[in-house]
Parts: sequence; structure tokens; C-alpha cells
Amino acid sequence: MVARGETFTNEQFGQLIAQNTPIKEANAKWVKDTLLKTYRLLPDQGHKWSQKRIERFLFELAFVKPEEIDWTLK
Repeated sequence: MVARGETFTNEQFGQLIAQNTPIKEANAKWVKDTLLKTYRLLPDQGHKWSQKRIERFLFELAFVKPEEIDWTLK
């Protein structure tokens, strides 16, 4: 579990998507090209993603509940 208020880079966000959904090609380029352009999904704090924003997105993307998210970054 991560500390509340921790933020994540595009690369870390891509890693979290890849390890918590069937989308394994998720990476920083995928986050930038697909999410930012197609979905107009932008980070909360400039270039960082909040934990809450990631929780909401993973639920919408693949019905991953916040308590089921694997926050370990490898």
C-alpha cells in the first residue's frame, strides 16, 4: 500500500496499469499517446498522477477495486 498523497509519474502509472489489468503493453509512451490524447485524461498535479485518480481510472478501465490494486512498482 502506498501513502495517501503520493503521486506517480506517467511511467509509474503505465506500470500500475500493466500489472493490474490485462493491458500489458501499458508504459509511459502508451499513457502519453493513448490516455492523454484519446481520452484527454490528464495528470492531477502537472506531470504526476494522484493515487485517487489512478484508483478511479483502474476501476473504469477494468473494474479493479481500490483495495485490489497492486501498488508495488517493480
